[in-house]
Amino acid sequence: MDDEWPDTGIVRNSVRCGRCGDEIESEHKHDFKMCSCGAVGVDGGKSYLRRIGRGWIDTSIVEPVTTRYPGKTGY
Repeated sequence: MDDEWPDTGIVRNSVRCGRCGDEIESEHKHDFKMCSCGAVGVDGGKSYLRRIGRGWIDTSIVEPVTTRYPGKTGY
């Protein structure tokens, strides 16, 4: 996990291209990847989810985050 971001719950940040069938995964922040046909892209690693293009199928794994600020209430 990057120090700048709180726990996002992102375990895997990936998509499958509906055109060429490639499954691409962004493994760390600013790790932008495109499929082989150039139709879709993914970025953000475990910090954020960014999708580029159309026709992608989300294959990411995101777990719920229950406590964003431990010890604090009202958030």
